[in-house]
Amino acid sequence: MRTKVIVVTPLKLSGKDFDLLKKKVKSYLESVSLLGEETVFEEEVDPTILGGFKVKIGSVVLDLSLSGKIDKEIYGRN
Repeated sequence: MRTKVIVVTPLKLSGKDFDLLKKKVKSYLESVSLLGEETVFEEEVDPTILGGFKVKIGSVVLDLSLSGKIDKEIYGRN
């Protein structure tokens, strides 16, 4: 099964930085069994997330962004 993972960051990362982030994200996703046999990573830029990043796998979104934390902590939104 092929798994498409979209990593959303506030700025375009260098190839080296994106590779490092991919490695860490892949390790986590493997530990929670969210990856298939073949994994494809894509980078998306969204300046509205302020800092941190989001990971999208199908309908699952892991929000590790600053804007997500603000929404949750201050406004009570998920």
